[in-house]
Amino acid sequence: MTSASMASRSSKSAVKKALKQRKKPSVGIKWWHIALLLIAGLTLVVLIKHSFIFLLAGMLPSIVALIVDRSHRKDAFKTVTAMNLAGVLPYLYELWLQGNTVPSVQNMVGQMEVWLVIYAAAGAGWIMTWFGPRASQVVMEMVALLQTARLEASQKHLVDEWGPEIKRQ
Repeated sequence: MTSASMASRSSKSAVKKALKQRKKPSVGIKWWHIALLLIAGLTLVVLIKHSFIFLLAGMLPSIVALIVDRSHRKDAFKTVTAMNLAGVLPYLYELWLQGNTVPSVQNMVGQMEVWLVIYAAAGAGWIMTWFGPRASQVVMEMVALLQTARLEASQKHLVDEWGPEIKRQ
């Protein structure tokens, strides 16, 4: 065996070893997500008792977003949760003003408009998650086109002033 083939073989094995040791980013729900949700849930059950069921039902889109969002940064989950909270909190505040009693929770749960607003707010979060990157891409492309047009106009002005030999081919 030649020294070149041995070196090639050892470098291939080193690359394979390095690839095996490289950690893949973890995707999905981790154990501490579940533990945090359980601790927060138990705390909320103790503190806000009756309206916790309303809060849990209202925040279902956020729970679904947590499960569905496979990205590392959980951007969809964050966006949907923010919008979902914006839909739930006014009604939760109203429940607390009414004394957080079982009849007030039953009354709130029975109103269709409440659920329409809550789930529409969460739906707006999903729309923002889908539409935001696309809108950003369109704006960035427009900025690039405007900058290109401005540079071409500047180049034309320089060619007019200095002659065509200044333009690089």
